[in-house]
Amino acid sequence: MDFGLYIHVPFCRTVCPYCEFNVVGWRDPPWDVYLEGLTQELNAHYAQFSGRRLRTLYFGGGTPSLMPLSIVEKVVKNVKDLCGDDGLREMSFELNPGTVDRTYLEGLRSLGINRVSIGWQATQQRLLTILGRDHDAQESRTITEWALELGFPSVSLDVIFAVPGQTEEELDTTLSEVIDVGTQHVSMYEMTFDEGTPFARKRDKGQLIEQEDTVVVRMMERIAFRLQAAGYERYEVSSFARGNHRSLHNHGYWTGLPYLGIGPGAHGLRHLGPQGWERYQSIVSIRSWLEYWGAPQDDLKTEWVEPLNEDTRFEEQVLTLVRLGDPFSVQPEFLLGHRRDDWSAGLDEAIRRGWISKASTNMVRTTNVGMRFADSLGLLLIGG
Repeated sequence: MDFGLYIHVPFCRTVCPYCEFNVVGWRDPPWDVYLEGLTQELNAHYAQFSGRRLRTLYFGGGTPSLMPLSIVEKVVKNVKDLCGDDGLREMSFELNPGTVDRTYLEGLRSLGINRVSIGWQATQQRLLTILGRDHDAQESRTITEWALELGFPSVSLDVIFAVPGQTEEELDTTLSEVIDVGTQHVSMYEMTFDEGTPFARKRDKGQLIEQEDTVVVRMMERIAFRLQAAGYERYEVSSFARGNHRSLHNHGYWTGLPYLGIGPGAHGLRHLGPQGWERYQSIVSIRSWLEYWGAPQDDLKTEWVEPLNEDTRFEEQVLTLVRLGDPFSVQPEFLLGHRRDDWSAGLDEAIRRGWISKASTNMVRTTNVGMRFADSLGLLLIGG
């Protein structure tokens, strides 16, 4: 069984007010200590993944593009030396506009990075200001043009919609720009107000107003219509790809492949053979992680470890399965070989609601409407 490797880079120039990720505003991070930490933590975890082929490598954050190229090069070398690269099909790297120049992108390309994900978020300056982004729309266009010109096999854009105050006309303009630039992949994320973030506090004080559900639904429908008409396949709730450009790393998450996560607060999923599966999270405190893993260690220390029984694994896979656009069997035992009570009643109700449709005699798939209610659809099928 293959596995994926996620490397969390928690450092940002500034922290966006809507962000709930484990990040910190740190203009001059201790990169050498961070590199040592990644090396130590990777070595400590790898014993539970040895014998498997590394399929994907993903640098996420935070802002990976703040990392000096020399550090990126050493991380990539360490990963390949330890895990091998015979089965390595995708190496992804997140980029923030305004943080790199063309030379940096050339360096990533020379290291074998074959997929970059660029954080556009919005194309109107007033929306970028609301979102607290420290770049402008022209910087987004420029870095995207460089990535395409340099021949990265897959270039993806991240865009947020339903931003407070965003109009449907502004969304249409953004979609036109996204389609015109011609990247192979687009991720469209609905604005969220996660508890504990400045955005959530402003909403609670009435300083920011969430978009009404009816507006969000129309926006989602417009996004699906326009991107699918432009040749993008909606293969997951928020993800659209042209041709063979799905995110292999994310698809591994959604289909239940094991993955190794390193860096402060990173999550991982381990298969322990006959002992089953377990999920874990790395040390969350960024400073504590640097202090612990920045020096040689004999013990594999994590924030927590959670064993997963068959029922939990089954339910997790159903909840992610219905987020995908691929057909799936009407028989519940096709997942993990794990037999459950017949779910035909839930399927019938989901079909009645227009959340799924027949793909063939024994196969169904989630509709665009169903993707809007993916969480409810999953719970309907597992009887939750």
